[in-house]
Amino acid sequence: GSNVAYALARIGVGHLHLHNVYVSFVMPVENRHVMANVGNADVQRVNLSLDDKRYSVNNILLQHTLLSYQDPKQRMEFGSDIKELSLNKTNIDLKRNSYSLADILLKANKLKYRSKETKPKAGLDPSYIVLRNAQLEAHALSYCGKNINADVSHLSAAERSGLTITNASMQLNADNSNIRLNNFYVNTTASEIFAHGTLPWKMLDKKHKGNFGANLTAYIGKQDLLLIAGQ
Repeated sequence: GSNVAYALARIGVGHLHLHNVYVSFVMPVENRHVMANVGNADVQRVNLSLDDKRYSVNNILLQHTLLSYQDPKQRMEFGSDIKELSLNKTNIDLKRNSYSLADILLKANKLKYRSKETKPKAGLDPSYIVLRNAQLEAHALSYCGKNINADVSHLSAAERSGLTITNASMQLNADNSNIRLNNFYVNTTASEIFAHGTLPWKMLDKKHKGNFGANLTAYIGKQDLLLIAGQ
């Protein structure tokens, strides 16, 4: 009885290999839906604590994999068609809404993010992002409330608006007070941007007035402006 329940609540796997596997499950309380259609996967050191809603996985390699995540409560969905994804460490704590990834290498045919059920706008619409032929190299990505860390060494992709990022990199760190952006660089087929600065979170409140510091050097091509505007 109780020993069986405890064993099911805590799962550990030393090494796992998957080939042509389909997985679909719904989290009963949050009603979040996760789907994976895995071509090939190699995973080492898996630890799942189902009662605490904590999950950790080391040394992940995915190839030819479809992933999707839907959160009806937040009206958000994410989908991906992955050529190859490798991660050194992954930690998820659903109770704290905390997520962290380390040493990420990603090659994807398609990445899709949607946060509204309304029809997407023409041009660049932050609520509906579709990236094709995406490549990402990042040392660390983590999120827990206002505590955010991102160390991205390379990003390239073609967005559905026609905007094409040939190379981008950045270091972002945020705590409960400020968002700090360092060594932000974006190069597209028509533009180039360098930036760094600090922004207090309270500046994102429409009712708040104040100052923030930033240094920006940019050349914005007319072609990119037209693509962003949907013209």
